[in-house]
Amino acid sequence: MNAPAPLPASIDLWNRLTDVGGDDGVELDRLTWQLRKLAARQPSDFLTRLTLALALLMRGLRSEALPHVEAAYGLRHGHGRANILDLSFALLESGCLREAEELLTRLLEVPEAAGDTHLYAVAMGFALRIGDVAFMKRSLDATRVQHEEGADFVALLEQDGLIDAFRRHQEIVESLLGPVTCTFRASIDYDDEGFLSAGVDYYTDLAGRARLEMYRPLAEATMGPDLVEVSLRVTIGIWGPQVQVVEDAA
Repeated sequence: MNAPAPLPASIDLWNRLTDVGGDDGVELDRLTWQLRKLAARQPSDFLTRLTLALALLMRGLRSEALPHVEAAYGLRHGHGRANILDLSFALLESGCLREAEELLTRLLEVPEAAGDTHLYAVAMGFALRIGDVAFMKRSLDATRVQHEEGADFVALLEQDGLIDAFRRHQEIVESLLGPVTCTFRASIDYDDEGFLSAGVDYYTDLAGRARLEMYRPLAEATMGPDLVEVSLRVTIGIWGPQVQVVEDAA
């Protein structure tokens, strides 16, 4: 059974949200206001609830976003793979990791996964967030995306015997930062000297001082003898909301 077609207004708001810049909190607040009104009138529109959830997360309003993420998840049946991938992204952003894994696993199992760079990015981001090397390999194999850095990072963790330590490291990070994380970004790159590492950035609803204060317990928890080498390979960033208005920037 196919899902109802999205509302034209929700398509327009989705397209506008994808164009919002990191310093354009005024436009994001304008979109959020319009999406709230549309969601109140059409609570069963999948795309409206999904777009509103992402807008609220970008603005750092995690507690307000979660009901809309959950609503979109409940409305997912009958939607195409592109919609399900966008939902998987929202689930990852909001920290609904069990549900994100469920959907991403299904998306990686179908032939259409091959060559899907967006699926690769979301699936690898998920794997980096939870520290799952097996899921990283599955993402590489299923999408067949030629990403040298990702494949090399997996090989390095396997070669150095860091698979379990990497998972423990990320479990600790998630236990500390997951409850306050609104959006999430991860990448794997070589630096100018050829050192390979992952950068994992958590955009939170914490104020500036509170963010700085999180680094100390994070460092203490991840610098044990069994985690030191992983800590050198994984750089954690703690930031404010992904999009802010000027007066809130910190």
